Amino acid sequence: MVENGAYSEPSDLHRAAFERAWARLFSAEFEDAKREIEELACSGSILSMLFVADELRRGNWLYEEDIDLAKEWYELAIAEGASRGHYGLALAHLKNKDDDAAFREMNTAAQRGYPPAIGGLGRLYLWGRGVAPNIGLARYLWKKAAALGNLHAVELLIRLGIRWRFGFAGFLDALLMAWPYAWALVNVRADEPLSDHLR
Repeated sequence: MVENGAYSEPSDLHRAAFERAWARLFSAEFEDAKREIEELACSGSILSMLFVADELRRGNWLYEEDIDLAKEWYELAIAEGASRGHYGLALAHLKNKDDDAAFREMNTAAQRGYPPAIGGLGRLYLWGRGVAPNIGLARYLWKKAAALGNLHAVELLIRLGIRWRFGFAGFLDALLMAWPYAWALVNVRADEPLSDHLR
């Protein structure tokens, strides 16, 4: 959702407990931390639900890939009001090659103002996945996401602009964005632990 011109998620009453458990994932106590995050997710912690869903979608050292279970966790987070859940669900649908469902979910998250989803929607328009290809609309969406601080969108604008995909004006834009982008990467911080977007 967008409040006062900035994207925000519903508050998580378990945020402090999640952050403590998340920090312990990288210690010898990682099994206990994982179990604690799962318990928090079952107790209604949105951050914990999204964490478990993201890890199941990606499949890594903590969880084996399980797209169907990831989708269930995303849907629970969505039921709690998390727009970021729509974004994760879209990525899960893309992994299953369900482009139409991915477009629907990505569009929902983008309409709610989630910057990575706005950029992700641009990628779907570029690739023509779930929608007719439209590079002009993709560029518009990336500019919108970039204005909201999404560095992945800035990177795409630079990459494609330098390759003249947006004409001379796009090339100049890319050159002008390159130095601020490099500086932002040096100073980057995650908005949330294990967030899907960089600010």
